[in-house]
Amino acid sequence: MRVVVKSKRIPKKLEEEVKKVIKRYFPEIDGVLLYYTGSAYGKYLRDWKIALNPIILKKPKRILYHTVAHEVTHLIQWQQEKVRSKALKTEYSFLYTQRIPKGEKACEIWTYARHPDLVAPSYYLSVELKKLPNSKKFLSAGIEFYEERSFEIHRLAKKAIKLRERGVRNYIKWFLNELNSIFG
Repeated sequence: MRVVVKSKRIPKKLEEEVKKVIKRYFPEIDGVLLYYTGSAYGKYLRDWKIALNPIILKKPKRILYHTVAHEVTHLIQWQQEKVRSKALKTEYSFLYTQRIPKGEKACEIWTYARHPDLVAPSYYLSVELKKLPNSKKFLSAGIEFYEERSFEIHRLAKKAIKLRERGVRNYIKWFLNELNSIFG
């Protein structure tokens, strides 16, 4: 495996975590040279530049892995034609039956659909955690809640992608409604 995160600024520990996530969940970008950048603005259009804040190293593993996977999914949104043929030979080929749409919400759905381990609370796909006590309704308090339901959320994300493939334009709204029914 040749994943190189090239930058003098990236902490070694973060580089190692990025490599772990890519090796385990993104075999289609094996051999890609990743560049670390502090800001993602406009960077996905050129090269393979990943934007990560080292503060995520202090987050629980599920959040760390989700964040890395989310950023790698953004890279794929912009560079998918470069990895599609390789991706179709992996267990994640179902993610490439159609063009991955741009945008944060689509990125989250494709990240959730990739693997249950990558399901974590999202700032972009917000749900109201009605089943939790008021003091625990904040995003970070929902980590365990998401972890307990990760397989179900993963399945729903895959179904949302299939709906989009069949021409359902409001697949994100459908996914959010289903997500809210789990948490409602």
